[in-house]
Amino acid sequence: MTAEVPVVSARSRRKDEHLDAAMATRPPEDEPTTFDDVSFVHGALPSIGVDDVRLGQVMFARPLAHPLYVNAMTGGTERSRKVNADLAAVARDADLPIASGSMATIFRDADAAGSFEILRKVNPRGIVFANINANCTADQALYAVDLLAADALQVHVNAAQELGMDEGDRSFGEWRPNIESICRRLEIPVIVKEVGFGISWNSARVLIDLGVSAIDVSGRGGTNFARIERYRRGGMAGRGFLDDWGQSTPEALIEIRDLCETAGVVLLGSGGVRSSLDVVRCLRLGARAVGVSGAFLSLLLHEGADRLSEVIAEWKYEITALFALLNCSTVDDLRETEICVTGGLRERLLARGIPIPQQGTHRITTEVGRKIDGLETR
Repeated sequence: MTAEVPVVSARSRRKDEHLDAAMATRPPEDEPTTFDDVSFVHGALPSIGVDDVRLGQVMFARPLAHPLYVNAMTGGTERSRKVNADLAAVARDADLPIASGSMATIFRDADAAGSFEILRKVNPRGIVFANINANCTADQALYAVDLLAADALQVHVNAAQELGMDEGDRSFGEWRPNIESICRRLEIPVIVKEVGFGISWNSARVLIDLGVSAIDVSGRGGTNFARIERYRRGGMAGRGFLDDWGQSTPEALIEIRDLCETAGVVLLGSGGVRSSLDVVRCLRLGARAVGVSGAFLSLLLHEGADRLSEVIAEWKYEITALFALLNCSTVDDLRETEICVTGGLRERLLARGIPIPQQGTHRITTEVGRKIDGLETR
């Protein structure tokens, strides 16, 4: 038993270190990202108003009032228990789903369970996702789900993070069998999510074959665990080979959206979401709902729970306003809007042979006396 003590304390310490490192390595809010390569074409004559927008949908057999959720962040320590209590209260009051941070620590340290259970205690009727890593067994998955009375389970895959971490895993051979077993054993939806490096078509195809219910691409552009692990080692020098690894969230969504739709797998978008406009961009690119971690955590830690609640309320209004501006009543309507994909995102898609998203359904001819949408012009 004594041999386990340093392992437990090291894991607990790492949880709090991740909170500090996530804030220290967070990119500036005004730093351009791939989201900025996606723009909507403005229509000057919308025919609806904000009261006509209906963002609710059914997901995982539960009514989802808004296509936004509080994504996985933390847990396992007394400090993270307070963070989770605040996040759960914010999610409850905003009627948003919330995901726990990685619960794998509870299998080594039973005392850590309370830092996760608080999510359900504070938010007894809300939608809560449990979260484990892909090294966990189906029995461990069932235990984590029962602990939170969870509505779904996130299984996070984080090979790039593990390989950049001194104490991280170096073997991933059990991941696929574990995910398949978990999907077979659980009676609730299983979501596989990355932790900031994106999910490609080939990876999504494997996950679909393993039986997952949903895929959260969690792409590059926000919380960067490669940088976090460098920071934890005492500075940013050395081992920077993974700093820009992976696919951005827009790229990953565009790449696998048709595959997920065909397979009946729910596509979720997260990773680097900074604003209400980024949420709408994700929804346009194929996500059914959008998760936010870093932006919400930063607000909570620096400005408090009340301010986070205010910002979420602002985002919810802004998302509705953007839908009305785009003349869209529902998320399905949004898929038909005209967008323009430029910059580095367009270059990446072209280089990889991934079709650029549909640029609108109208046709313009340039003949003399041309016709635009059936109207003669001179």
